[in-house]
Amino acid sequence: MGPTRSGQEVGPHLTTVTKEVVVNNGPDFQQLLRNSLAVLLLCAALVLLCYWFVDRPVAFYVHERRFADYPALKWLTYPPPILQAWVPVVLVALMVRRVWGPSLLDLFDQHSHSGRIDIRTASDHVTICSE
Repeated sequence: MGPTRSGQEVGPHLTTVTKEVVVNNGPDFQQLLRNSLAVLLLCAALVLLCYWFVDRPVAFYVHERRFADYPALKWLTYPPPILQAWVPVVLVALMVRRVWGPSLLDLFDQHSHSGRIDIRTASDHVTICSE
């Protein structure tokens, strides 16, 4: 059926990597849909809360204090045109680099932390390192 763990048979979509960690990489799309919808609803609720209790009061405060009349603050609202032109190019270059190479976090990653569980995914491959 599948790999064993401590003498127990594990299902075909379960992969044991260490003695206590089991990764479920089975195609359970209903659970994924439920979790995605729950997170989406939570995110929408948080956005509404932030809009009503943070964004609107700050906008009214800034409008009442006439912050738009300060030249330094007005200058900050207009990014330089050279920045506007190069940001899409830099983002595309970073995405291409991420596809064909390790991420910046992987370059600085140190494997000397004891007891740390490190999960990386590339296609269907899951690696868990535990010490």
